[in-house]
Amino acid sequence: MLIDTVPQTRQALNLITACVGENIMDKDLMYETEYFAIRYGRDCENLVGEIAGTLRENMERIMGFFRLDGLEHKISVTLYSDTDAYISHVEQCGQSYYDWMIADTFDGGIHILSLEACRGCPSHAGMDREEYTRLIVHEFVHICQQQVEPNCYGCIWFWEALATNLAGQEYAPVELPRDREELMFRYQELPDAYAISYWLGCYMLEHMPQQQIYDYIRRPQALWEDTEEILRGASQTP
Repeated sequence: MLIDTVPQTRQALNLITACVGENIMDKDLMYETEYFAIRYGRDCENLVGEIAGTLRENMERIMGFFRLDGLEHKISVTLYSDTDAYISHVEQCGQSYYDWMIADTFDGGIHILSLEACRGCPSHAGMDREEYTRLIVHEFVHICQQQVEPNCYGCIWFWEALATNLAGQEYAPVELPRDREELMFRYQELPDAYAISYWLGCYMLEHMPQQQIYDYIRRPQALWEDTEEILRGASQTP
């Protein structure tokens, strides 16, 4: 993969993590470092060290890929132990909830189910702690991309392509769609959407100059114009 890293600047990244469940908001605990303020409920206490460590270990690498010296504002990260509360958040953001959804950045913050809540979803029943840490990195990738260019219209597949690859998530090979419109505008209806994104991302990171990928991040319209060519090239690559 073509990943640059740059030194982190004096701008601190502060992440506020809340564990949201039934009637626990007034019982939150707090864990603070120079970069993070982590709020959590006791049922999430065993995740705090991993969440903080994962973000610390990956911040510089991910921000370097997006050529960021720092983030513009504090990032709120909400950890839900209650799936119904997470569903309510998704709907309040004007989005449709799907049963495979376990994390998002719809409102500019990171919203993520706890590990046990993830395991309660049929599509994530076997999630282990390593997969969970990759999920945290995945969402941080979205936060960084939002800062460079928040417009994801017609290119959600590309956002997920970068997030799955930069987070180190892996998916089994799948058949790629041949329809540009389907990929761009009916992405969430695709049965293997994240796997499709992962393999398209593998192709782009391995075969395209990093500057071209960065141009796609900054200028979604350039990606719209090239999506059909990218699909064709990825489909023809062993």
